[in-house]
Amino acid sequence: GRQVPPSPTSGAWLVSRRWRPYVITRLADRTQCAQTPPKRRQAPVGDFMARATIAILGGAGNTGRRLARLLARSGGYDLRLMGRNKAAVDDAAARIAAETGATLVGIRADSSDGGGLLAALSGADLVVSATSATYHASTVASVALRLGIDYFDIHLSSAAKWQALRASEADILRHGLQFVS
Repeated sequence: GRQVPPSPTSGAWLVSRRWRPYVITRLADRTQCAQTPPKRRQAPVGDFMARATIAILGGAGNTGRRLARLLARSGGYDLRLMGRNKAAVDDAAARIAAETGATLVGIRADSSDGGGLLAALSGADLVVSATSATYHASTVASVALRLGIDYFDIHLSSAAKWQALRASEADILRHGLQFVS
C-alpha cells in the first residue's frame, strides 16, 4: 500500500497493514521493520468468511457518518455507530440504513470512559476513532489493546497521543494487532 510520509511537525508515525506481516515504525529519520505474525481470527463453524465488525466512535459526526455510509454501501461489515449522544447515533444509523439497506447499530459510548468502552467494543474487530477528542486517543487505544482488536484513528498528531501509542508498541506487536494513526 501507498504510505504518506509524516508532516514535518508530526515527529513520528505508525503504519501497519493487515495483509502484510510487518509494521513500519518511524522516528525522525530512522526506519525499522519488525516482523510480526498476522493476526488470526477464527470464523464461526460453518461460516466460510466471517464479517468484520467495525465500531466507529464519533459515528454521528461528519467524518464518522461519511465513513459509516461508505462501509455500509460496500455491504461487507457489521457496523456499530458510537457516540456520547444515543439519539444522535441512532438517528445517523437509521438514515444510513435507509440509504444503503445495511443494518447499523447505534451505541452510546464515550471515548473518555474506559469501562464503558470495554463493554461497547466487546466483539468488535476494529475500532475507528473518528472523534475530535484527540486527548482520549490513549484511552481508546488501551481498550482496543486490552480487547485484542485493531485500532485506527483520524486524529491530528500530538505528542501525548504518540507517547501513549509508542508506550504500547511492544504489546501491539506481540499480539499481532494493527494500530494506524
